Amino acid sequence: MLEDFYQLRTVSPLPVSTEKRAPDRPGEEWIQDAYRAALYTEGNGPCRVTQDDGDFMKSSNSDEIWRSLVAHEFCGAVPPRCISLYRLYPVTDTMLKSWHRAAASMVPTRFNNDETTGHYAEQYQRGYDYAMELRSVPRLSIVLEWENVLKGGEPRAEAMLRQLAAQSPEICSGKDPCIELISMFDPGAIDGEYLREFIESNMGASPHVTRTYLPAAGEDYYAMKNIGARASRAPLVMFLDSDVIPEKNWLAPLLATCDSVPEAGVVASTVYLESGNLVSATLSLIWVFQLRPIQEAVVPLKEMRTNSTIFRRELALAHPFTKIPGTARSSCALLTEELLAASVKIVGNTASRLEHPSVHGIDFFKRAIARGRDAVVAGKRSWHVKFASEIRVKGERLIRLYGRVGIRWWQLPVALGIAGTWWVFNIGGAIATLIAPRYMRRHFLL
Repeated sequence: MLEDFYQLRTVSPLPVSTEKRAPDRPGEEWIQDAYRAALYTEGNGPCRVTQDDGDFMKSSNSDEIWRSLVAHEFCGAVPPRCISLYRLYPVTDTMLKSWHRAAASMVPTRFNNDETTGHYAEQYQRGYDYAMELRSVPRLSIVLEWENVLKGGEPRAEAMLRQLAAQSPEICSGKDPCIELISMFDPGAIDGEYLREFIESNMGASPHVTRTYLPAAGEDYYAMKNIGARASRAPLVMFLDSDVIPEKNWLAPLLATCDSVPEAGVVASTVYLESGNLVSATLSLIWVFQLRPIQEAVVPLKEMRTNSTIFRRELALAHPFTKIPGTARSSCALLTEELLAASVKIVGNTASRLEHPSVHGIDFFKRAIARGRDAVVAGKRSWHVKFASEIRVKGERLIRLYGRVGIRWWQLPVALGIAGTWWVFNIGGAIATLIAPRYMRRHFLL
């Protein structure tokens, strides 16, 4: 990627200028960036500029660089290997106008041969057409699974879609769309036409978000995320769940972090559990979710959930989710271990916050059992050590922070009883899996 080239060459990218320029060529900043993009291709394909010419860029003026670009057919053909620049920066009206005028006004001033002039006129027209196509490449692709909504309920999905529509103008300049929403659903569980109407009715016109609907018959939660990532077009891919409710100012901080921490391969939101009753409040302190943060900061992460998480697209494709048969939600932990082992930097922005639904009624016990089963099936032989440590750490957390989630001091004994029940069923699920692994792998899949 172009970002890697900048790091190797220790050359800082220049901002693309949108000022009005002379009609015969683009602005100097654009030319410098285009030349760097050409250098990055290392001479492959129609981009024949090599990294050995790096000093030429530093020592030459923009007219010399512009002639070099013309000679190497970069600005004309714009082959797929040379599009990193346009994925990093927007294609501005100034660039398009410069390309459009090039065949008529600039090329004849550089070449006296009519055959050469005609050749470059055709190449520049191709470049102009291709730039128009690249201009539609979104800044962000959101892969939205529609499995969790079956349990979380439509009201939560409605709130999520309305927040997405409301916040999209904050990250999209002008009126052009810059977000691609890819809705993944199983047509055997959700009617595609109903889903389309549901999304359209809750997002309204929302000109900044394009919508794509991809049926994935028989596929599960993680498979839908993988399929959606492969269908994405943007350099950043967000995995978003259909049962989380974003807060205001959820989206902009995530994208800002992607820009300010380019070495991070993954940027995650902070997802906290709803705490509307005593059971939910207790689970918010002892389950895998974080507490709703008080301060805003970008922090390194050793654990990751993909409820609202942005991946660099190349990373998402290189490290897809691996489904572990007979488990519910263990693939996130497995992927996190894989990424950390590959030295991928994972960060979270506590300013980007979403609420996750709790479990209620019989689902409380099913989820607790499934956690124990997943710990065994996922290959954690020291599952008993894991739960012993969790009981100690989360138990202390419950006693210290119960007031922060609205639990009164006189409710604390009941909360400890709820936590104890949760852990008993965790351990019970693990033991049951050791005794009857085949049965447990077929049940409590949630």
